[in-house]
Amino acid sequence: MRVAGGIPALLERLTARDTEILAELAICRYLRVDQVRRLYFPDASLDRVGQRMRHLAARGLVRNTRYAVDGLRRYSYWHLTTLGLTLSQEFVPEDIPYHTEADIRLRPHFLPHCADTAEVRVQLLLLFNAGAMGDHLYLCGPHARLEVEAQGGQVRRAAADALVSVKMPWPGVSWTYWIEVDEGTMTRGAMSRKAARIHRLLQLHDRHPDPARSWLQGRYLTLVIVCAQERRRQWLGDAFRAAGFTGHDHPRVWTLASAADAVQAIAASVREGERRYTEQQAHRTNGLQSCEQGNAV
Repeated sequence: MRVAGGIPALLERLTARDTEILAELAICRYLRVDQVRRLYFPDASLDRVGQRMRHLAARGLVRNTRYAVDGLRRYSYWHLTTLGLTLSQEFVPEDIPYHTEADIRLRPHFLPHCADTAEVRVQLLLLFNAGAMGDHLYLCGPHARLEVEAQGGQVRRAAADALVSVKMPWPGVSWTYWIEVDEGTMTRGAMSRKAARIHRLLQLHDRHPDPARSWLQGRYLTLVIVCAQERRRQWLGDAFRAAGFTGHDHPRVWTLASAADAVQAIAASVREGERRYTEQQAHRTNGLQSCEQGNAV
């Protein structure tokens, strides 16, 4: 689609909120209208948000796919076009892993999982905007893939649905949350094998760390499973613990019912970590003062 005046002219016609929507789609790949509304139009109706998205579609920047999740509830999933991707490169600070609309497109039955993963990002941003979550690194898609070369040149791979990393007050320590959004499609055996594969990869990465991912350390990693089904959550937790996600200087596992619960747990753990650090520093300061007083006597 050709645009009169080119990219600069098109940018001038967009509002700041339009560019924020495009930037978020460049990161999340797909978003539902309700997610766009919660992030950028909290006081507007879904119809009003849909109207704005159709306005962006008329400019050739976005496109939507409709898909019925359970045969009854039909959602619109919005994604960038090639023109939208090109435009997003003007204001998205990080590298965009997609170059054309064909790179973004998913088969319809994968759309709910993509949007459910994006919900983690949405909830993080809502907490961040509310002041309940600090600065953090969020990676998804190709950026959330981990590759480590083993002995003999064999490359081992695993991909998180998303990675969230928070720099903690201790020197050189980041707490990382490996997000797995479970839609109930994989068997127990498949999930057990996946758990073992991720654990082996993390052990290998600890021995041969990627300098670009120095923040990823197994002892500071929590694997967060988001699964709506209670019984399935229980055996998923058991499967990952059996694979070595036990905590105590090893990765640990959490199982939560929703993205909102998962993000609240992440934010709470970060706050608890910061509180512990403050207490440690206070005890250290008090201990030093006591030693100084003893030496003076």
